[in-house]
Amino acid sequence: MTAGFAVFWSAYPRKKSKEAAVKAFAKAMRRITEDDPLAVIIAGIERALPGWDDPQFIPYPASWLNDAGWEDEAPQPRQITPQRPRNERPDRYAEQQDNLDAAWAGSERASEILAGRRAFG
Repeated sequence: MTAGFAVFWSAYPRKKSKEAAVKAFAKAMRRITEDDPLAVIIAGIERALPGWDDPQFIPYPASWLNDAGWEDEAPQPRQITPQRPRNERPDRYAEQQDNLDAAWAGSERASEILAGRRAFG
């Protein structure tokens, strides 16, 4: 194992299939035409790190190297949308219910009907 690979391995966030990564690293070092290929690879890792916020979406090191991942654009962090609980009504239904409650409030029997509905609901 070369010193350059040790630097790459310590910088790469996913430690899987080290033997395949050693071979891919040697191949990548020959492919890169810049003066300091290790610096190019490390810069690619630094560029990709913010988009690798979920470990399951980080490619294996050998795959990233074989696919010339250092040339990729920085991935965008995933947007996680919060999920509402299953029993929570969407706001539009809550608004409709509020409107119905307001309409019932004007009725003479509203209080007894609402009390009965709350008992079942």
